[in-house]
Amino acid sequence: LNAESAIRRIARFRDKVRLNKKMWLKQKKNFTTKKRRSLNRFFDIWIYGYDFDRGKSKAEHEVYLIAKKGREVRVGEVPTREGGGNRKDRCFVIKGLDSQNFIHSSDTVELHIVNPKGGWTASRIYGVYIMPNEPRRGSKEATNMIENDLAKLHEESFGFVEYSYRGVANNDGQTLKLSLSL
Repeated sequence: LNAESAIRRIARFRDKVRLNKKMWLKQKKNFTTKKRRSLNRFFDIWIYGYDFDRGKSKAEHEVYLIAKKGREVRVGEVPTREGGGNRKDRCFVIKGLDSQNFIHSSDTVELHIVNPKGGWTASRIYGVYIMPNEPRRGSKEATNMIENDLAKLHEESFGFVEYSYRGVANNDGQTLKLSLSL
């Protein structure tokens, strides 16, 4: 990652969670839009990280959402099998998730990023974002927004979590469990 990237800009904090939407709203004194943006039926998840290198035949991570009734539902992979390898686009977008199935009564999204056991690979997760569903916005556009316009990203997101400059390691056999407030 280059020195101008978002990782450098979020490197000020040593604790693992550097910022989330709730913290950001408290810091923002002249926030012009409503505290909670209107969530249409569908939303996207952006997962920003590094060293997603498992390859084209097998994804580095599997991504699950916890449905309202507590069932774990697989919604995607990081990277997608079509992408594979260490790509220039470091943000992976999982599109068109149904809010009626995955938004809990406490206005949270429960997300698991699983690195299946049996591979030797590990990666770092730097941020996860719950975003409006926009069919034309893919990995390239998401990576560009994260690395060049964090202020706009924070405002557009329904919820997010960003980690310190070291990110969170997700090693072989580990699961990163997140509860993102909206």
